[in-house]
Amino acid sequence: MFIFIKSQTDSQNYLLHQYYLLASLYCRIDDYPAWLEQQSSLKNFLQYAQFFDFDTDRLNKQLEQYRLQRECLRVVERLPVGRR
Repeated sequence: MFIFIKSQTDSQNYLLHQYYLLASLYCRIDDYPAWLEQQSSLKNFLQYAQFFDFDTDRLNKQLEQYRLQRECLRVVERLPVGRR
């Protein structure tokens, strides 16, 4: 039983590693957790900038880049990744 669980965990870790690799190659996301945090920070900055009526063009362009990367991730998630 433990061997089966370990092999399942190893397989899932391998697939996760493969998806991270594909995300870095095709979507230009090197560190997914940091990418998520930066995206969240940008959204917060955008809200503050809109509240104080600052120019938001640069923030909107950066958020558009994150949107495109998220679309790329959706495509990568659908790619068939070989299992070990």
